[in-house]
Amino acid sequence: MVCELQEKRSSRGTLVDLVKFLEKQVRISTDPVFGNNQDQTIDRAKSKEKTPLKLKETGSFATNADTIEPKFTSKIPNQSQGLCFFCNRDGHTLESCYALKKRAHRDKIDFLKEKGIYFGCLIKGHMSKDCKRRLICNVCDKNHPGLLHIKREEDGKPREQSSEEMVSSLQECCHIGAGSDECKLSIVPVKIISNTSDKTIETYAFLESGSTATFCTEGLMEQLNINGKRTHILLRTMGQDKCVPSHIITGVEVSGLEKDKFIPLQKVFIQKTIPVTKTNIPKQEDLAKWPYLDKVHIPAIDAKVELLIGTNVPKAMEPWEVIHSYEEGPYAMKTMLGWLINGPLGVSDGSNKDSCPTATVNRISLIDVNKMLIDQYNHDFKYISADDKPEMSIEDKRFMKIANESIVLKNGHYQLDLPFRKEDTVMPNNRMIAEQRLVNLKRKFKKNEHFQREYTDFLSDVIDNGYAEVVPQEQLERKDGRVWYIPHHGLYHPQKKSLRVVFDCSATYQGVSLNTELLQGPDLTNGLVGVISRFRQEPVAVMTDIKGMFHQVRVSPNDVDFLRFLWWPKGDVNQKPVEHHMLVHLFGATSSPSCAIKKSRRGQQEHFPPCNNRHFQKEFLC
Repeated sequence: MVCELQEKRSSRGTLVDLVKFLEKQVRISTDPVFGNNQDQTIDRAKSKEKTPLKLKETGSFATNADTIEPKFTSKIPNQSQGLCFFCNRDGHTLESCYALKKRAHRDKIDFLKEKGIYFGCLIKGHMSKDCKRRLICNVCDKNHPGLLHIKREEDGKPREQSSEEMVSSLQECCHIGAGSDECKLSIVPVKIISNTSDKTIETYAFLESGSTATFCTEGLMEQLNINGKRTHILLRTMGQDKCVPSHIITGVEVSGLEKDKFIPLQKVFIQKTIPVTKTNIPKQEDLAKWPYLDKVHIPAIDAKVELLIGTNVPKAMEPWEVIHSYEEGPYAMKTMLGWLINGPLGVSDGSNKDSCPTATVNRISLIDVNKMLIDQYNHDFKYISADDKPEMSIEDKRFMKIANESIVLKNGHYQLDLPFRKEDTVMPNNRMIAEQRLVNLKRKFKKNEHFQREYTDFLSDVIDNGYAEVVPQEQLERKDGRVWYIPHHGLYHPQKKSLRVVFDCSATYQGVSLNTELLQGPDLTNGLVGVISRFRQEPVAVMTDIKGMFHQVRVSPNDVDFLRFLWWPKGDVNQKPVEHHMLVHLFGATSSPSCAIKKSRRGQQEHFPPCNNRHFQKEFLC
């Protein structure tokens, strides 16, 4: 509306226009044919009826399963009273219909299917994915109506189970390793020490070949007086994936109870308990029935199983000697930690054959949640890896190629080519720009003699130190387009209050400047945190600074004429300007920082290996 008024009247809308717009919208919405006449009270009533969120309880990283007993509670969401679809009477819902409850379970299912009623909420007219009002059983707290709950018969026979309950039962009972408590597990007494204390702890260790990680209890961590690092891990066991908080401890070593050779445990994750009991621990008297195990000795200690060693510690799992089983007896295996007994040591009486037996399952797969997050990022964004360093661009690769091929040590200084974007760079003759800037500088000298004196001293030092020279007479008339004149001007350092002559490599002529033709190069600067950290590694530290860092890198003779400038002999403005060219990389050229750091790295690698990667810009910390 605002746009229409602006186009028609070239003015903004007023309050009268707003009132007219609202009246029009009201007429449209209340039109008996085309208007939106839906009763909003129904939508509001439906929105208020929300089934309470019920979180399923998940087990620990190992499963201890026993006979399933139902829990009797009363949790039925409030339901509005309406017409019952079964008896066609008012005053109660289908969920509370007494006549339907007396019917057999199969009859209930057939009736709901015939009427097209959804099993989760007992309401018609929607699919399972659109249901927002699922009922909770008032008997077992499952996600199904209490009307469909199957009760156990009074004679003790197993009751009929719904498909949902059968899946849950299978996840809890039908695991590998089911059996009686007569079976002994690979549990051995061990000694544990920590590098943070001299205390030795005696406990039992469970060697679990079905685990990909090593765990210990919180009590053992406290006894070792270790503070672990907080983390989150994903524990995958039979029938569940669960993300749980944990701690990681390091510096723990384990050995056999009667031995002094310790095995380091790289990473140990903390859990409240280890899912085995003392009945799973083999004892020496249990072996009396099996004469072929006479040579097996199992020390006894008064302790619980507080350590689970997984396959990430292969030294502890490696079998040194194996005594094979005989008839229905167990087998024994000698490891670095001692003898392990596996298998049944007694005979079950065969009672309770119809009940679900107790089972201990320790099929554990551990994944670090942080690693999962990185892997997910790498999968979703394949063009970049979360763990990899950024790749060099095509221009950076060309810069490194030029630097690596041209760098050479001559007369105590490294020499590099100017890294041009194009191999055969041709520049226009911009001498007139340099002459004009020199005229402006001469005017400034006449106004400020102190400035002229400092300017002259600076350039005299540059020439005397061999950083620049007068262009030889035979090269003055060079016509191949490989000549460029750089204007210069003076700037005072804000803190030091000293003058620095800056060569203006960004000065343009005919749309071209020296910096536009040079490659900047990659960022080769070492990280400051890393430099400071390595600075503290050794007992003796050395700190130094590179004076005139850019001027320590020479330019190849083929490129020096790209760095020409005009200057009066000894700063005498009454004489004719003379052409000079720089012999070193300039402060102000876009390529100079990368060239200087490249030179520093090469010098460290070839002459001072201990100082490698220990400089930040022009400062060295060794």
